[in-house]
Amino acid sequence: MSYNSEQAQRPRQKTVGPSNVMESENKAYLQPNPKYTKSEAGISQYAKLKLPYPDSYLDALYQKFLDRNPTEDNPYASENKTIILGLTRVRTQTGKQYLAWNELETRHDGFANKETFARTEIGTYPIIQKRTVLRESSSGIRKKVEEPTGTTTIGYWFEFNKDNMEKLHKNCVDNYVYTQDDTGADTTIRPTGYAVNDLRTSTVITVQSYKDLLEGDFDELVQYGKHIKSEKEGQQIRKQISQQKKRLEKQKFDKVLESA
Repeated sequence: MSYNSEQAQRPRQKTVGPSNVMESENKAYLQPNPKYTKSEAGISQYAKLKLPYPDSYLDALYQKFLDRNPTEDNPYASENKTIILGLTRVRTQTGKQYLAWNELETRHDGFANKETFARTEIGTYPIIQKRTVLRESSSGIRKKVEEPTGTTTIGYWFEFNKDNMEKLHKNCVDNYVYTQDDTGADTTIRPTGYAVNDLRTSTVITVQSYKDLLEGDFDELVQYGKHIKSEKEGQQIRKQISQQKKRLEKQKFDKVLESA
């Protein structure tokens, strides 16, 4: 029996309506990926190809968490709360800015039992990569069609702006909170961590406060980690950074001399 490698690699036609998208043999994009948190943006991305969103095991666990702790007809639902553990302002390759965050959600069931669930990288979704190719039908007609390449890239759906920042800030913690858990043991809730992530340079910088993250220019935050109110303040910070680099270089040099 002969084996035609070109034929084996050829994508199969899939009827998906007017978009005329081809289905690739490489179906990695159909596999659940736990690095993405299920969102309307992700569901919409797959709906364009007439495909169901591939829930990850974390998506399934979160849905069970919601089912165990419903809000309807639950007298303890008012005690539910969400804490944002980390909030990042992201600049993409195109210069657009978005928000991504990690959070810890606490819910109660109808018997006042408390349960928590952590979710990460909210604000991201998988973008299915496609390519345009020329295909020939059985009747000999050739036309351009789109097909998935078999891979996905990360996309962002929650835009950075003042309104969206204020919505998220309601669940942020800006100071240490000291409380007790259900057993009476002392617990500490750490302040929300703020950061900027420049995808152009793969640079992640910690930002000092929520106000800095909201008001600071992006390049300014990458350079200083805070919103600079004057040139004098900027000069002082640059001087401190320079002195810190010199100290670190001296420490490295001293260690080299000690080991020589």
